[in-house]
Amino acid sequence: SSSAVATESTYRGYGGRIMLFLSGPCTQGPGQTVSPDLSEAIRGHNELRSDSAPYWNKSKKFFEALLPRSIANGHAVDAFVGSLDQVGVAEMKPLIQGTGGTLLFADRFASPNFRSSFQRFFQTGPDGHLAMGFNAALEVQTT
Repeated sequence: SSSAVATESTYRGYGGRIMLFLSGPCTQGPGQTVSPDLSEAIRGHNELRSDSAPYWNKSKKFFEALLPRSIANGHAVDAFVGSLDQVGVAEMKPLIQGTGGTLLFADRFASPNFRSSFQRFFQTGPDGHLAMGFNAALEVQTT
């Protein structure tokens, strides 16, 4: 939320990216996915399917509310995950997909696969600019 607000207020209407680096679940705030109490088990797939996970609805609504604001400002939301544990991607999925963001999973940030994939994300074109496009408009004319 604070990233979206900061990006929105400083780069409103300019294409940009919000990059989330996650290595564990959110344990507080509106995007909370699990309790900070380690004695409580993390939710399972059956709880997500049956809509009975304790923090599921509130967290999902929070990320869904960020979607129209991010789209209106041309900001993509990316999630880079350096853990095989649950981190709340199920709740973030509409925001990441809806903004055209990237989701990159690896067992750890230092793994060779993560590092090479992350480096490719910042490739530049012949002009030296990042090989990315933002706020593109597509016009289709049929005859």
